[in-house]
Amino acid sequence: MKKDKLIDGSYWNKKQTKWKQPPVKIKHGDLVDVELEDFTSKSFLGRYIGKGYGVVEFYNYATGVKHHIGKVVSRGLDRNPRLISDDELLKIIED
Repeated sequence: MKKDKLIDGSYWNKKQTKWKQPPVKIKHGDLVDVELEDFTSKSFLGRYIGKGYGVVEFYNYATGVKHHIGKVVSRGLDRNPRLISDDELLKIIED
């Protein structure tokens, strides 16, 4: 049982071979922080796709949309949860 102990607030075992859901389960499509191997940044906001993995979408003007799959580090937080609606925005725009 000791080898399955969770480390660093993540839900992977020490060898990162076994995924264990947290007490409040992460469902498909939920926001998660995803760690990608090919990038220098620690984690990116993405969506949960199952079995401890998430997908992140990047847009590059030259190449278009690309999806990258990586291991989930933690439950993600929407960094701007209170966006104004389009209807309200149109009332405020001045030019």
